[in-house]
Amino acid sequence: MDVCNRYFLSGLFYQHEVFTQHYPEYQGINLPEVSNYTLDEILSFYAKNIKDNAIVVAWSLAGIFSILLKEKFPTKIKKLILVATSPKFMQFTDWSGISPNELKALIELYQGNENIFKNKFSKLTIYPNTLSHTGISKYINTKKYYLNYLNLLKVMDVRVQFSKLSHDCHLILGDQDVLMKTPRDDIRKVNSQIKLAEISGEGHAPFITNVLEFKKLLIAQ
Repeated sequence: MDVCNRYFLSGLFYQHEVFTQHYPEYQGINLPEVSNYTLDEILSFYAKNIKDNAIVVAWSLAGIFSILLKEKFPTKIKKLILVATSPKFMQFTDWSGISPNELKALIELYQGNENIFKNKFSKLTIYPNTLSHTGISKYINTKKYYLNYLNLLKVMDVRVQFSKLSHDCHLILGDQDVLMKTPRDDIRKVNSQIKLAEISGEGHAPFITNVLEFKKLLIAQ
């Protein structure tokens, strides 16, 4: 497989090795540290680090940026596979998502004791799976720049751009995800054409907790 033109865009708090350890054919890219955390800066970073006609797997919050990247730089992404991504993560009128109180609690947890945060967030990531969360907690990064992304998460809404995605885009969800709280029915209302696969009994990181099934889906896409 061509490692040079396959990319994994890691989500909030996690280093890309959480994925690339199992899928070495993908080049990993973390959420970038940039000056002002504007969308232009973030998208320009990805555009500089992704070759044209790439296959991109984008996890969680990085999925939102990949949707915008595909719109702004249409030659960059040949195939987009979104994992545990919602076009709007926050709860809104007639839209299921993270409540303001839940996000406030996450920010407070993140700004508190590092070990407690890593322990709790890794458990949420793999819920309802009972495998040891300590194996993935080592990939959690608690650098303070992630607060900028938590603030972006509050306001990001790419439902219009998501509605325009077509056959070259895919979405993989776990039906027990407690971090991405938008159900598939809500997502289908925005885009009924996107190829959507839901893995039963899995949460926010099915590529970790069910590697065999996830690899089958990657091949099928």
